[in-house]
Amino acid sequence: MNKERRAPINPKQGERLREILKENRITQGQLANNVLKKTQQAVSKYVNNERPLPWEYAEKIGKKYGVRPAWLVGFDDQKTELDAAFEEAWESSCKAEELLSAIGFCFEKTDDVKKVPREYISKDTGETKVFFEEERDDPSAYRIVLGGREVGRCSIREYDNLIDSIVDNAGAAVKVLTERKEKDNG
Repeated sequence: MNKERRAPINPKQGERLREILKENRITQGQLANNVLKKTQQAVSKYVNNERPLPWEYAEKIGKKYGVRPAWLVGFDDQKTELDAAFEEAWESSCKAEELLSAIGFCFEKTDDVKKVPREYISKDTGETKVFFEEERDDPSAYRIVLGGREVGRCSIREYDNLIDSIVDNAGAAVKVLTERKEKDNG
């Protein structure tokens, strides 16, 4: 008996396909006909984790509904490109903080950061709502600590700029070292 070999199915695939259907208020048949050019039965097998969703279909769905194909098939947890960019930035800033800590620097957020009201329009209700956000230019937002002693203070914006600068410079330093190593080996 000759059985066709298939890729393993990630159980998140079906959950995420159902999420796309629900968020966009579409049926399996509509997804099948309008996006994938397949039958509703084929889409049902992807939704019910009976067959793995081919990458080309994940790309089509992703393009149409603004999600990452890797998220759709369960390879990662960043649903959109913005989520992925945020995750990468977060990881980079954590590494920068570890580097500062290794050389004795520490940033402690203070409790007395000013908060300013910001308005936004709710997508659900269309109402204007207000939330309070930390003032990014408040000069006392972070205590800068070196060797256990406060040596200064900085704003959230200054802190973010410092972390960005460290990440950028670390990337440039790695590039220079990599090029040097390649030159030495070449």
